[in-house]
Amino acid sequence: MRRFMQVAGMLAVALAAWLTGCGPTSDPTSDAKGDGNHADLPGDATDTAPHVVVGGADDAGMAFVDWSSGTYPATLIHGPQGGQHIWTSVKTTNLYANKARISAMLYLETPGLPDELVKPGTTPVTGTLKAYPPPPAVPEAGLAYVGLPAFVSQPCKIAQQRVRVQVEVSDLYGVAATGKAWIRPKWTFMPCVVAAGIKSDGKSVDSWPFYPDEGAKPELTALPGGGAQFTTTVRILGLSPKNPKVAVTLLTLPLDNTEGQELAPGRMVLPASTIADPLGVEGWTALSAVTVAVAKPCAAKNQRLRFVLEVLDGEQFLASGQSIVLPSWSGACP
Repeated sequence: MRRFMQVAGMLAVALAAWLTGCGPTSDPTSDAKGDGNHADLPGDATDTAPHVVVGGADDAGMAFVDWSSGTYPATLIHGPQGGQHIWTSVKTTNLYANKARISAMLYLETPGLPDELVKPGTTPVTGTLKAYPPPPAVPEAGLAYVGLPAFVSQPCKIAQQRVRVQVEVSDLYGVAATGKAWIRPKWTFMPCVVAAGIKSDGKSVDSWPFYPDEGAKPELTALPGGGAQFTTTVRILGLSPKNPKVAVTLLTLPLDNTEGQELAPGRMVLPASTIADPLGVEGWTALSAVTVAVAKPCAAKNQRLRFVLEVLDGEQFLASGQSIVLPSWSGACP
């Protein structure tokens, strides 16, 4: 009996050794070769924790660009189909190369305001992390994914402003890491014309959004002769009018996204002057506060309206922009 137990024990040890030495590994830092020599392979490091370094790419989306300065002027690219994006990239260590899931998110950081996710948000991709620089160059101790587009619906919303780029990489084994970098996106495809709200202290806050599910809420104040008004300023980028004027129009916003009807008194052309950008963003200037009249405030109260702004130089049209507003009105309504 004792001899039987000794043999059984030896068999158990041998089986365990065979399973350890020959079975498949589930170590997420292992390479495709499975030779266990991880420290000598791209993507593996002596520190076993996963790491992600976020950077950009050149305009072609092919070469890694260092974003470690925190103020890199990453280019907002206008694509052939009319959309905009910023090329992002990652360098990683201790993450399995094949079928990595990569998600890039942009956040607008405005002093005094909560961080705002830049729409349309993230579009995750699944791809292969590769040695970088690519062969025949000597690879660094890591892998990379170069040329991941982060889409931007409103380039003027973030142009020249502080934006946090946050990228998460999750590998086939569920091991994940997140990296961050800060940029100031550069937009030169067309000028920007953006409405900015005015607080009660007379200082501008943030840009008014152009999304039907959002909307600035300017407060209508009564006019002595009837009707109401609200005040806004106009931030501009890429424009230098010598004799600035602002044309403003309020329109209804039908659910089918058709043009809508103008609200009385209709399109108004207002004189303005150039002032410093109230948000203090480099490269931006602004036009002095303009007062927008609303003939029937009860018809505009809490309604989603399309607010169209046109910047003129004298009588010459320069550029336009638009926002969604939901005016508030505390006066009596029939």
